[in-house]
Amino acid sequence: MTHTPGPWQIDYDGINGNIASIGPIYGSLELDPGNPYQMANAHLVSAAPDLLAACEGILAAFKESVAAGDDWTASIVAAVTKAKGS
Repeated sequence: MTHTPGPWQIDYDGINGNIASIGPIYGSLELDPGNPYQMANAHLVSAAPDLLAACEGILAAFKESVAAGDDWTASIVAAVTKAKGS
């Protein structure tokens, strides 16, 4: 299974808010714009597809030049694995 592709955005009309994908597959999550934790989570969720792509790009770019056991490489691999649910 794959995630709903980005981009995702936060929509807020002054009263209601949601996190929604912009693409062929629609997904959304309602949120309370007055709740700072929900808003922080909304920003993180909306950035997730971009963060995943950036991590994958870093791994691809540095694959030949770093040792597989480097701490930073291992943490990026772990994050990508977690994001993909594998």
